Amino acid sequence: SARLCLVTDHSWVEQIERWGGKGLVLHEAPGEWVPFPARRIGDRPNVLFVCTFARDEPAAEVISAAGQLPHVDFTITGDLARAPDADCGTNVRLVGFLDWSEYLLAVESADVVLTLTTEPTSAMRAAFEAVWAERVLVVNDWPLLRDLFPNAIHVENTATSIADGVRRALDQHAQLQAAAGASRALQLARWEDQLTVLRGALEGSK
Repeated sequence: SARLCLVTDHSWVEQIERWGGKGLVLHEAPGEWVPFPARRIGDRPNVLFVCTFARDEPAAEVISAAGQLPHVDFTITGDLARAPDADCGTNVRLVGFLDWSEYLLAVESADVVLTLTTEPTSAMRAAFEAVWAERVLVVNDWPLLRDLFPNAIHVENTATSIADGVRRALDQHAQLQAAAGASRALQLARWEDQLTVLRGALEGSK
């Protein structure tokens, strides 16, 4: 009975249409995000894993990956009551949920933003925020995320693949940082196109 169902991926549009409804792909709005100054990696790179410790987030694998990268500091957000029972090394900080100003500072201070899911059609807001902030991004190797974030490093949900992806992100940091402006422009153009289609769909359904 809905006039329109907003979804993350065209596969869901097709499913909704099979049910007799109308679907439309719409991703995250940019809000007031602006680019932060470009990062230059220091002696100890900082990776921000944006996480809530939900079931679809491979937090234990990220903590294990951090153990393979003792020279890299990992900051992990999320509900500490749901954190996995995993041994965190001295290079891992579990910071809980951050308020808005703390989160902005965490993104600004990150050399790499890491956001992962086991759900192939999930389009994580944190990944969009990293692009709007012009930060180097590591996400999953799902087809949807390859399409949405072509200039990111793409990994599998294993400790080895995550560690390798972070290494690649740091090794290629200068090139990836240089592409951040183009990534942001692409994301904003996609959002404007989706918003135009949404407005047209709502007008047409009156």
